[in-house]
Parts: sequence; C-alpha cells; structure tokens
Amino acid sequence: RDPDEGYAMGSCSATLLFSMDKDEEVDEYPLPEEVTFNLSDYMKGRHVTFAEEWDKFPDEEATEVTYELDTMKNLQTACNEVQDFYSFTACDGTGDVPTEAGTLSHTLHLSGQV
Repeated sequence: RDPDEGYAMGSCSATLLFSMDKDEEVDEYPLPEEVTFNLSDYMKGRHVTFAEEWDKFPDEEATEVTYELDTMKNLQTACNEVQDFYSFTACDGTGDVPTEAGTLSHTLHLSGQV
C-alpha cells in the first residue's frame, strides 16, 4: 500500500515462469485472463459483536449502505453476494436470512479490516 496513493486497483496480465534449475531454460505460461485487483482483495473478515463495535466507530468512519438487489434470486443469495464482494464476515447470525414466507428485507451486519 502506498500511503499517498492508497491501495493499488486495476487489471494486469500475468505469466507463470517455471524452471527445474536456475541454469535451465525457463518455460513461460501466460495466463489466459487478466488478473484484477479490487479493494475487497485487501479486506479480511473479523468475527465481532456488531453492536459493540459499531458504537466504537466515529461517525465519519462507519458506513451504512442500503442495496436494492432486484437481480438476485432471493434474499439469501443477495446476502451471500454482498458478503463475498466485500470479503467481510457476517456478524451476530445476520448472514442467514429468516425463511418465513413473505420476508422482503433483511439487515446484514458485516465486519472486516484492511
């Protein structure tokens, strides 16, 4: 991480280099797809008690977001996708959506660190 620039994000091509001995010829294997780095690649989930941790954050550091995920099959799929996207850990059992019929919304508490 560059303190002035932040975290590197973007795409690049990659090639794997193999050699059995440092004096031998190197075999090159370009990867067929670009490697992409996103902010979530720097994140790691943390198991915490959400309410206790949330109250510790200064207002300018806490983030609350509402998503409208019309393209998702159901709320559980939406929760899984958001959790995977951010590479965060669901807190206090909020990763499991109640299965009652007619559930139209769900609050997912996530925790993570860089």
